[in-house]
Amino acid sequence: CVRERECMCVCVCVSLCVSLCVCMCACVRVVVQQLNKTILKMAESLVHKTELKDFFSDLEEKCIDPCRQWEYSPDQMCNFISAMLESCKHLEQLTKRRRTHLAYEKYLKTVHTCVYQFASARKR
Repeated sequence: CVRERECMCVCVCVSLCVSLCVCMCACVRVVVQQLNKTILKMAESLVHKTELKDFFSDLEEKCIDPCRQWEYSPDQMCNFISAMLESCKHLEQLTKRRRTHLAYEKYLKTVHTCVYQFASARKR
């Protein structure tokens, strides 16, 4: 599982760093690792959540607020999640397990929508 996370981080970094200079890529890698870990832990914790509002408050507190501190726009946050979604197509463990892959895609699409809505609403 750790190897898969590292592979996903590399895929996300590559897709985000295509247009950035090398010095910025190192910074992006740290942010990607932190956000990737946070989003995946939130997915794992959904099994134990009793109320959906806990998921939304976690998303705001652990994902959106740090992005605001790094001065990421809602579009930049969504680009990150889109890069995560794209990278899951290249993970061998997910492609072998069709149901897991579909569940992961649905989860990331939901996170994408929520992040955009929350971040845009706060920006106004």
